[in-house]
Amino acid sequence: MGIHYSHLSNFERCRLFEWYHYQKKSIREVDRLLNRSHATISREIRRNRKNKEK
Repeated sequence: MGIHYSHLSNFERCRLFEWYHYQKKSIREVDRLLNRSHATISREIRRNRKNKEK
């Protein structure tokens, strides 16, 4: 069938924003705190950055 992916909740997105942008935690630190894959956190950050340039 394929791999099942679950979306981040609004609460998780708020925590991600706070920890990554304000507290300057690394992606690996955030993934452990949220119990999510580092790839999920990385994709979320890429998807929602202000500047869409690489």
